Amino acid sequence: MMGSASRLFLARVPAELARLDYSGNPYELAALLRVRILEGEHPRATAGPPRIMILPPDVDTFTVFHELMHVLMQLWELERAIESEVSESAAHDHLEAVTDHAARLALSLTAAPPCA
Repeated sequence: MMGSASRLFLARVPAELARLDYSGNPYELAALLRVRILEGEHPRATAGPPRIMILPPDVDTFTVFHELMHVLMQLWELERAIESEVSESAAHDHLEAVTDHAARLALSLTAAPPCA
């Protein structure tokens, strides 16, 4: 079930990526968002302050985008609203599903060829 906070978040992602005018590299996006990247065993992120993303050395591109979407969600103060769209027992899974959706959206936008 996608509520209004989830829909708002997913609508804001493409607009924010366009506004930042980044090349499609998630590490460049992290730099544009002023997210400091640290090495760690399990991926996680926080909008802070300070904005920090912890990534294992062999992390895949999707996971980097997923963690960056958590940062955006927190920066826009939508995390609790998205969690509240479902029952407390389903909140974490719902939050992760919306974040996954946003990461796939970000990946799809970076795969598009430039407009002529």
